[in-house]
Amino acid sequence: MSLKIKAVQRKNPQDPAATPLWYASAISSGKVDIDDLAEGIALASTMSRADIYGVIVAMVDEVVTHLAEGKIVTLGKLGTLRMTVNSDGTDAADKVSSSLVKKINVRYRAGSDIANKVKSIKLEKVSAT
Repeated sequence: MSLKIKAVQRKNPQDPAATPLWYASAISSGKVDIDDLAEGIALASTMSRADIYGVIVAMVDEVVTHLAEGKIVTLGKLGTLRMTVNSDGTDAADKVSSSLVKKINVRYRAGSDIANKVKSIKLEKVSAT
């Protein structure tokens, strides 16, 4: 199995007058939802799909609770999740407030097992259609 890539031409947003360059872009081949994950995990364990689903849903609730408290959530081999914010700037520290926040994000950093396995994924270029 290999990750399929295609050539995509993009302009440089910092230099719109520059000649667009070609870049490799990953091709998505579908989606896997929580039910699919629960089914796959159940096949590899002694738990039922419903049990796995319940654990995943409860984990999501727990992760959100801890992220909202400003904690970094470490999920072992899966990696870590943490909150970040994007905000407008101001000329003084005492003027910084929640009203300047434009967006709240969750940042994911893969654990070493996932990061190392991702490095070994084979790539296959396909023609643009």
